[in-house]
Amino acid sequence: MKTNLRKQAGKGGFTLVEVVMAFVVFAVITSGVVVFFSRVSLLAKAGSLQSRYLAEARAAQQRISSYIQDGKAVGVVSNTITIMRPGTDRASIEYIDLDDNPLTVTNNYIVYDPDTWTAGDEEIVCDRVRPCDGLSNVFTKVASSPQSIRI
Repeated sequence: MKTNLRKQAGKGGFTLVEVVMAFVVFAVITSGVVVFFSRVSLLAKAGSLQSRYLAEARAAQQRISSYIQDGKAVGVVSNTITIMRPGTDRASIEYIDLDDNPLTVTNNYIVYDPDTWTAGDEEIVCDRVRPCDGLSNVFTKVASSPQSIRI
């Protein structure tokens, strides 16, 4: 009986070296897959954030355009658009940079004030804003038309 067990033990199975090598190969492949999926997840999150920010910017641009269209006259000085509305109302749209560093966007805002004579009625139109070139004014007149404003 003992001879039968020895013959069966030598016929099948894996050696310890083979099991360890299979585990190492499995671990390398698994770590590669985990790294791949984590990078894909980060890229998807970045793309989702960028899409969200672009949608917010489009909505802010539409709101600013409607504010300007409601006015009788519009003037641009530095980072402020002054809007003369019917009657004696004066509104403004202003770019505010709380830390005076246009390269940081977390504390930069575009604020609409529907009545500059009344305090406390301001509303944030858009946050995380920075000038296109990072340094100059946010609002400028477009050269093709003196009445047009580039946002």
